Amino acid sequence: MTFISYSQNFEDVMLWRSLRDIGEGFFIDVGAHHPKEGSVTHAFYERGWRGINIEPIAEPYASLQRERPRDINLNLCAGNKNGEIIIYDVSPSGLATAVPSIAEEYKESGYSVKPRHVLIKRLSDICSEHVDSDIHFLKIDVEGFEKEVLEGMDFIQWRPWIIVVEATYPNSPKESFKSWENLLLGSDYIFAYSDGLNRFYVSTEHHSLVSNFKTPPNFFDGFALSSTCFFARHVKQELNQVREEFNKAQSLATRMQKHLKRENEHSQMLETDLRKLNGRIEKLENELNDANRQIEDFKISLHESSKCIRSKEAEIRYWELKCHDKDRAISDIYSSASWRLSSPLRHSKMYFTYSVRGIVKAAKRVIKPAINVALSKVSEHHNLARPINEYLKRYPKLHGHIRVYALNQGITINNKADESGANNFDSSENIMGFNVESGRTKEIYLELKRPSKDNRGHG
Repeated sequence: MTFISYSQNFEDVMLWRSLRDIGEGFFIDVGAHHPKEGSVTHAFYERGWRGINIEPIAEPYASLQRERPRDINLNLCAGNKNGEIIIYDVSPSGLATAVPSIAEEYKESGYSVKPRHVLIKRLSDICSEHVDSDIHFLKIDVEGFEKEVLEGMDFIQWRPWIIVVEATYPNSPKESFKSWENLLLGSDYIFAYSDGLNRFYVSTEHHSLVSNFKTPPNFFDGFALSSTCFFARHVKQELNQVREEFNKAQSLATRMQKHLKRENEHSQMLETDLRKLNGRIEKLENELNDANRQIEDFKISLHESSKCIRSKEAEIRYWELKCHDKDRAISDIYSSASWRLSSPLRHSKMYFTYSVRGIVKAAKRVIKPAINVALSKVSEHHNLARPINEYLKRYPKLHGHIRVYALNQGITINNKADESGANNFDSSENIMGFNVESGRTKEIYLELKRPSKDNRGHG
């Protein structure tokens, strides 16, 4: 399993080189800050180690509580006394200090500085309360408060194998270890290594570990940098930038997909409308073609009508001329002497014509009842019908008038051809020898015959 370094200056790599053979060790981290970012102890925690994390600022302490459940997390300050102290919370975080002069420098540099009252406890008392095994390493990073922390530790009773102490002034390469290094050297600790930020000390009981600090972290340590490591910050920045760009691209792609979906739906609607319009256009074109054909037909008909009208107009003009000539001729006749001289004769002829018509009408009114009686008698005496019929055939015109008159009056004349009555004049469809199978006569006869048969049926 590759060792992942989370610390800001490879402190965890150097410690792991010396302590990798320890199965599940124990550590104390004074000024722990974040449980992962820049942490010297997180890589060990991943490998089953546990320890004490001392963090006086509330926000990072809460993170430790969430992410380090196996550890003992203390929200207080380690020092050379027990009681209460003012801690200056500096933003950005990770720079909190208990030294007023350093806090003032931060403030003058534009940092946000907030004083907070917290508990302070001697490190030896913390160990007495919580430590029940060897302390494999002690790490101290307290922004100028290192001497006070070391003064509060009993190095006779508690002997960490390795001690790592930040050895420069805050945010500066200027060394600050001379004020407190004698506390360690006088407690039987050997200076082993400086990485430019921290100094490493090894207890005399484990002096063999000093050889592990001959060289700085290198290829043979087989470690990799975490994304939170200080030396990977540019990679992290680039990664964050890539992620941000990816998120923007993804958001843009999502918006584009939605827009494309809407455009596709709109395109489909337009295609549907276009198909409808094309169908409508095709229908209108067909109607237009039909209308054009009708117009052509109408033009032809109009041309023919125009020709006919012109012909009729010529004919009308001809007849108008003829009528004009006739009117002129009639006018000439009316104005002639002969027309005036013949006027008495024309009036006499008119009176004579009206008199003859009146006489004929009067004769018809007298003769018609007599004829009806005679025809009725003949229809009742079958023996008379035949000889009368034979006689009338000599006068075909008269014979025809009598037949039609009999039909119009609804008189049926029956004629027996022999004594057995085999041939009946009525059943052979003849009236006085007249064949009713032809034309209008048959229709009249059948209409007249129907009520006659109905009457016989009721009799």
